[in-house]
Amino acid sequence: MTGLGIRGKLLASYMLVFLVLLLCGGAGAYIHARNAVEQVVEERLHAATQSILGTVRVGADLAVRNYLRAASEKARDVVALEYERYRSGAITEAQAKANAADILLRMSIGRSGYIYCLTSNATLAVHPVASLLGRDLSEFEFVRDQSRLREGFMQYEWRNPGETHARPKALHMTWFQPWDWIISASAYREEFRNLLDVTMLRDAVLSHRVGETGYAYIMTGAGELLVHPVMEPGDIADARDDTGRRFVREMMQKRSGRIVYSWRNPGEGRYREKIVVYAYLADYDWIVAASGYTDEIYAPLDRMRRLALLWLLAAVGVVALASLYASAGITGPLRRLTERVRVGAGGDLSVRVVPETHDEIGDLANYFNRLMGNLEGHSLRMGQLVEARTTELTRLNADYLVELERRAVTEEEARSRLAFLQALMNAIPNPLYYRDFTGRFVDCNDSFARVVLGCAREDVRGRPPGDFPDVYPADVAGAVLRDDDELRHVGGTRFGEQSLRCADGAVRHFSVVKTVFAGGTAGEGGIIGVLTDLTARRRAEDARRLLEQAVENFSGALLILDGEGSIRYANPAFAAITGWPRTNAVDRRLADLGAEDTAGAVAGGNEGAGFPALLAARAQGKAWSGRARLRRGDGASFEAECRLAPLRDGAGAVTHFVCTIEDVSERLLLQAQLLQAQKLESIGQLASGIAHEINTPIQFVGDNARFLGTAVSALDVAIAGYDALLRQAVAACGATEGTAPGAAASGGTGDAGGLLAGAARLREETDVDFVLAELPAAVRQVQDGVERVSGIVRALREFSHPDVGGKVPVDVNAGLANTVTVCRNEWKYVAEVHLDLAPDLPHVMGHAGDLNQVFMNLLVNAAHAVDDRLRAEGVAQADAQPGSGDTARGLDEGTVPDAASGMGVDTTGRARGHITTCTRIVDGEVLVRVRDDGTGIAPEVLPRIFDPFFTTKEVGRGTGQGLAIARNLVVNKHGGRIEVDSKPGEGAEFTVYLPVGTP
Repeated sequence: MTGLGIRGKLLASYMLVFLVLLLCGGAGAYIHARNAVEQVVEERLHAATQSILGTVRVGADLAVRNYLRAASEKARDVVALEYERYRSGAITEAQAKANAADILLRMSIGRSGYIYCLTSNATLAVHPVASLLGRDLSEFEFVRDQSRLREGFMQYEWRNPGETHARPKALHMTWFQPWDWIISASAYREEFRNLLDVTMLRDAVLSHRVGETGYAYIMTGAGELLVHPVMEPGDIADARDDTGRRFVREMMQKRSGRIVYSWRNPGEGRYREKIVVYAYLADYDWIVAASGYTDEIYAPLDRMRRLALLWLLAAVGVVALASLYASAGITGPLRRLTERVRVGAGGDLSVRVVPETHDEIGDLANYFNRLMGNLEGHSLRMGQLVEARTTELTRLNADYLVELERRAVTEEEARSRLAFLQALMNAIPNPLYYRDFTGRFVDCNDSFARVVLGCAREDVRGRPPGDFPDVYPADVAGAVLRDDDELRHVGGTRFGEQSLRCADGAVRHFSVVKTVFAGGTAGEGGIIGVLTDLTARRRAEDARRLLEQAVENFSGALLILDGEGSIRYANPAFAAITGWPRTNAVDRRLADLGAEDTAGAVAGGNEGAGFPALLAARAQGKAWSGRARLRRGDGASFEAECRLAPLRDGAGAVTHFVCTIEDVSERLLLQAQLLQAQKLESIGQLASGIAHEINTPIQFVGDNARFLGTAVSALDVAIAGYDALLRQAVAACGATEGTAPGAAASGGTGDAGGLLAGAARLREETDVDFVLAELPAAVRQVQDGVERVSGIVRALREFSHPDVGGKVPVDVNAGLANTVTVCRNEWKYVAEVHLDLAPDLPHVMGHAGDLNQVFMNLLVNAAHAVDDRLRAEGVAQADAQPGSGDTARGLDEGTVPDAASGMGVDTTGRARGHITTCTRIVDGEVLVRVRDDGTGIAPEVLPRIFDPFFTTKEVGRGTGQGLAIARNLVVNKHGGRIEVDSKPGEGAEFTVYLPVGTP
């Protein structure tokens, strides 16, 4: 607007201000109206969507309610029918309840629903999970509501064990008063999706209209169209708008919200922009949407915008005319005043202006006249002043020429001294610089320019540190200048350290010494700085500190020994692993850590005397690695993996040793446990094969034995019948049993008597009576043997069955019975095993194979203890060799079955010990007790019996791992505990406590 006159500027200014105000007001009104329209439209769309959702939910609730009501009433009819059978006397009440419960449990509700019954006091009477029967469920709020209401429909949230979140569930209940049964049919809501027919909702959905052509529709979460006013049902997941955008997949992903896209229904000629508000119905996996076209929604806004534009054009014309009229009264006097000013500016100071108005323009004309008068007076005075100043300048010019000659001599001396100082600075190897008090470099030596900044000295002068951002970033440059300013006011010398990224890209650490210098009376001066490179020393210190931290935080025990084998350093892990305090370990000899080579050490696999080999390697100055048995601070021994490395001086002589120690007792125990588990797995595979190979012959042997039993009975009856018929035939012939044998030769009646006598002799010679008497017993023994073989194979297979992975309910009684059968060969020649199993023992959550291994270790140890006592008492057991006690009758020689326990008891007088195994439930824990009357455990040995690889048995009989594995499985894997009580000579008692919990 600089090229316009005042009139044009006024007109442009008025028009601009008016248009801005008008446009801002119109835009604000339009935006407000558009937002209001959009809010109303979206509220209508949301209302339509929620109305459809409400319709669907009401229909779904009615369908679910009617379905569950029919199921519960049908179940009540079943219960009533069984009750009537009981009332008629056909069955007992217990049988009627059992029959009703059996029928109810076979009824299915949806995919996973079921029928269950409660009493009024919230006790469970019928349920698919038998272990819950009789349990009081009043802790659950919906159960309390059932006990209170007894009949009706309920919905609640439920989460089964193992599930991460609750899901909606529904039930309908009826009350059968004679038995006080609240019969409930329940299932998850999500399983009733097929009860609601979408065609029933079509009219209700299509009745919702948005604008003239907007509508509502329903599709599934997978993109299948269910209800639409124009399109047929089908898959629309890949539908695209005119830009290729897959808007249906966006709706499927977000489930609920608002979306805008272009759409053309079948039969329409063009795409139109559409707004859709949609919501997700999780129970049926439906997406309900209400939509409207934007051209219909914003039609009122378009009309309003056209009217506003016409009004704006009219207003602009009116404002333009008004502006022209107003400007004409202002610009005329201004033009005439401008002309007079132009004349005065040309040098005519006598020009004047006659004021035309009494406003600001008139005042301006008066001020112009006064100004021109003042300028005319000043012009005269300035001529006189110029003449006087010319004379003064001539004198000063002569004095200045003399001063120039003197300064030339002084500058030459200064340049000479400066060259000397620069040579001296370059001779200094440390980087050196000096800056003025404004922070700019005055000069530096070559070392600072080349090494630190990476440029020539000439490029440094006059530049602040911030001009070298690679070396002095903005924050570093600011800190340097603030420090210089502080030093300027304080004075003196300052020492510090600074890290800079030098020109070669490396970060170097410098020691910085800065001091203030001053020159001249005007206060010129600056800061001198000298840098010393500390990078190498800092790296050495960091490496040493890092090494110290690594050694201190090393997870294994680490020792540093002198040449004589004395400990000079021990890291914190040494105290944690060995139990030796670090203060007590220093100055102690390495030999003090070695443990004695006991029987436990031999069983642990240290026959090679690993610790003596370690000491020998140290004495020879050699490196060594291997296993050794060491002693803890409390005297207990443990297996360790040791490594020894010598440290040599510059001449190659050994001055110190580094020794690392790693406790591998737990690892060896886990390896042993893994080996045992692998053995059990192999046994399980072998047992499966044995069962397959033995069960088939055992089956037909058993079938034949049963056939022989039946045949013997039939044969006995047939022979008895033949004898009776023979006697009747003899009697019919008139002969008697006393007829002389010789009478048969005469051909009389004596022939019948001889026949009877011959039959009697043949019966006696073939021992028919003895065979008939003994055959039933022999067949029974064969059958007992077959059952026993089948039982042993079944027990072995169940004992060694591998775990399925996680914890499962375990029957401890069954596991103990199987373990006793599997371990029978260990105890049957030395002890009687008595089983006292609690009949109401609950299952525990655990690993069946691991618990069987614990029971087996305890039983085998008990059998060995009893055997040791019998041997110490001199009881001969040589006649009881493994495999010699089983006879053809299927029982151990000299034993008979014990009706109470099923174990063998001695009938030949041979001495045997006793092993008692019992189970109980005590304070919410399952107790398993194994007691024997063996040798017992010595008091000094008792604290160490659970240590890995500790054993008092001879080589080949024990490894020292059984009790350690048992304790690990009980305590660490099942959260239980194991206790022992023993007196030497009286036996030992091991008690295992297992918590009864949920998975």
